[in-house]
Amino acid sequence: MKSFVDKASRVSFSVPESWELSENELQGGRRLVAAVDPSDNDLNAFVAFTPIQADYPSLGSFGTIDYVAGTILPECNKALCTLDTDGVEGKMLEQAVVRGNYIFDYTIATSGQPTRHLRTVFSIQTEEGRGKALITLTAQCLQSKHTAAQETLKAVCDSFKFV
Repeated sequence: MKSFVDKASRVSFSVPESWELSENELQGGRRLVAAVDPSDNDLNAFVAFTPIQADYPSLGSFGTIDYVAGTILPECNKALCTLDTDGVEGKMLEQAVVRGNYIFDYTIATSGQPTRHLRTVFSIQTEEGRGKALITLTAQCLQSKHTAAQETLKAVCDSFKFV
């Protein structure tokens, strides 16, 4: 594994040595760092840095872990979507609070596309006790390859930390 350290946010995480890293500036002060397995573009990880208001000093400012879990799964007409009715479906497999971060393990299926398995870490970067950025690290693969890739996805997410 090789480490990536983002000095601006004081965040580090690790990805397999062979993965290729890229950094992109997005609109609204957002940034994205992506890491991709060059032999399988569907096996990848990305970190999104999204500025937040200073009065959001913790993940609890966004709601409970259950509430946040509900925001990452597809929702249709105020209920979970189904593949048959809506063409998209998400299933939460596991969620936990680890070192103050919200961790989610879930699948997303879309009609006509292979099901994807994702593992996401939500964290808050603070500055002088005030919220500065929402940081999300997601590692993902096709569900059909999850058995082989699950340890890698877990290792990438478990490596996330502030330095």
